[in-house]
Amino acid sequence: MPLFIKDLLKILLNIAPPPRHSNFEESKLDTLEESRKQLEIISKLNFEILTLQRRLALVEERLHQSSDSACPNLNCFDIKTMVCQYEHFNTPWFYRWDQEISLGGGTNALPRTFHRKLWEWYAIAQALWERGFLDATKKGLGFAVGTEPLSSLFANYGVTVLATDLDTNNPDAEAWKTTNQHADSLESLWSEHIISRDAFMERVRFQNADMKNLVGIEEKFDFVWSSCALEHLGSLEEGINFAINSSKLLKPGGIGIHTTEFNVASNDATLLDGSNVIYRKCDIEELDYKLRKQGMCLEEMDFRPGTSFDDRQYDTPPYYVSGHQHIKLALADHIATSLIFIIYT
Repeated sequence: MPLFIKDLLKILLNIAPPPRHSNFEESKLDTLEESRKQLEIISKLNFEILTLQRRLALVEERLHQSSDSACPNLNCFDIKTMVCQYEHFNTPWFYRWDQEISLGGGTNALPRTFHRKLWEWYAIAQALWERGFLDATKKGLGFAVGTEPLSSLFANYGVTVLATDLDTNNPDAEAWKTTNQHADSLESLWSEHIISRDAFMERVRFQNADMKNLVGIEEKFDFVWSSCALEHLGSLEEGINFAINSSKLLKPGGIGIHTTEFNVASNDATLLDGSNVIYRKCDIEELDYKLRKQGMCLEEMDFRPGTSFDDRQYDTPPYYVSGHQHIKLALADHIATSLIFIIYT
């Protein structure tokens, strides 16, 4: 039986253990047939939480697919390859990660601001969590982590993390240092409101890494991630090369999750090169084609940019004072927002 199915069954059990009088036996998760029997027992339990119902539907779907099925079309996931939309900021998954990341587990579950950077962090976390990658059995590799809170968050779930960023002496790191978005040590990655220092230091390591040349990383990981970094590598092609090359550091069955700039107003004119590029629908489709040639692929793609008022309006420079939410924005002569894409190996 694929490990993925076993992990998901265990997730269901761990989040909401069935009553003691049920006949569920965790040890009997070794064959497809036994898993179906266990699933039958689980399905009769009273799961009222929507997330658990979705996970149960996912397990049912996966159990009825062949074990060698290719890139999945998993509609029960909240996060797939998709574009940031206003409606996402009003979802249970956004509230949940806003509480854990921004508020450090506080009681106020309402988002304090509608900002696409928060969407990127929360979408990455949700994508990993709902696929069963946030637990103590997993190893994650982060690129260009800067001062983002994800390393601390994943470590708080027990994940062993290797966090990387450019060498501080690399000229390309200068711009990130001036905006306090560059990590130069393990200590600079610690988010004390998320995880204790001792637990963080035990589970997280830091090393320098150049996304254009991934030498010096010899391990294999369950997942890799980056948050709006690959569009700063100099060209559209460099970012695509990174997405492919970083996926080669994954274990079989691992996933890569990345966010980047996405052009919502054109599938033609865009920023092709320079310090900031903007990917189009055709570029993401090209990435999928290249991945498939190497036995990988993108998960289901949804390029809809949304239709709400705040999806049709956009922030303009100087940002945050235009009166519009920072969900869509003017970038050079283009309208952009964030895209998350998920790579399956």
